[in-house]
Amino acid sequence: MPYINCNGINHYYEIQGEGEVIVFIHGMALDHRMWQEQVAYFSKNYCCLSYDMRGFGKSVPLDDQAYSLAEDLEQMLSLLGMEKVHVVGLSKGGNVATYYVVQFPERVQSLTLVDAHVNGHPIHEGYEHFKKALRKASLEGGDRAAKEVWSASEIFTPVMLHPSAGPRFRTMLEEFDPVFWRESSKEKSSGKLAYQCLQEINCPCLVIVGEKDIIHFRQVAESLAATLKNVRYEVMNGVGHMANMEDGKTFNRLFEGFLNGENFKI
Repeated sequence: MPYINCNGINHYYEIQGEGEVIVFIHGMALDHRMWQEQVAYFSKNYCCLSYDMRGFGKSVPLDDQAYSLAEDLEQMLSLLGMEKVHVVGLSKGGNVATYYVVQFPERVQSLTLVDAHVNGHPIHEGYEHFKKALRKASLEGGDRAAKEVWSASEIFTPVMLHPSAGPRFRTMLEEFDPVFWRESSKEKSSGKLAYQCLQEINCPCLVIVGEKDIIHFRQVAESLAATLKNVRYEVMNGVGHMANMEDGKTFNRLFEGFLNGENFKI
């Protein structure tokens, strides 16, 4: 299995295909496998890098040191000799992608944010309530209780009910070590919050959100579309938070059109 040491932590990664590089960044409680449909499709014409961030999937668990997920990605790309990349991130992965683009703009050809979380954006009260319930369950009931709160959230109802994506989603959640819910984050701040940096981003951007995602993420997507300079905004009908897993065919068509410079909506 391919591993690479980035800032002292062994990261699991997979590379498929040749050509311009697309980096796929997974969301919270997930791992590189959430992008398998995209990697299978885009690796025909692109070099696809999917990986597990530190503390997720097959990557080494977190240690006590402060860290930056964006800096981890930068070292990975440097070690792999990848100079220019298209960056794609979902939910927490969208936040990492945003920080990466701001810190290393010369590396990035395009940015795609999917049902993204962006630090600094006002949090809707419903999502804030969910986060507090998750933290309480983790501290008082342990990992199993926390995972039950997570999977029962309306955020994930559409994917949990999906006949093919649901089992894959549950497998990733079952194998996830929820240290992020038990302990305070040691993730380093880059100075400004991601939401405060949006106008510094000059590369072409694609913002995608599921029509059935919760209000918080739909509001974030609308703010991104209104603030980013060079942006296309797409709402995917009939899907929720895990847009790429719930309707991979439509997601792939939208993303491919963006990469090809096409101007259309579905």
